[in-house]
Amino acid sequence: MVGKRPRPGVRKGPFYHKLAILANYEVACHVHFMPTRNINLTERQDRFVAEVMASGRYQNASEVVRDGLRMLEKREAEDAVKLIRLGTALAEADDAIGRGDFEDIAVEDLDGWLEALGTDTR
Repeated sequence: MVGKRPRPGVRKGPFYHKLAILANYEVACHVHFMPTRNINLTERQDRFVAEVMASGRYQNASEVVRDGLRMLEKREAEDAVKLIRLGTALAEADDAIGRGDFEDIAVEDLDGWLEALGTDTR
């Protein structure tokens, strides 16, 4: 080849030109294209998606899935907090047992003791 040689790694052709335009558009217009995923649903899940779309609450299946994922993220975060609190409570209980600060309850009295925990003493 005589003259300029293409730089290594530089792609040419209509596909790469369109890709560069799309990338520049996304950056210039602050538009972010969402990644796509293909998912498999059970028949029951598919019917549910169709039902909530038919109700008008969602425009399409993607909105349904995104809302479900938001709820899952929220539940995961709440579960993480619960685990931290449980670990703290277990550590406090272990410390109390180590200090001898506990009440010994006979097996036959356990049901009554547990019921008393749920009563309001105010």
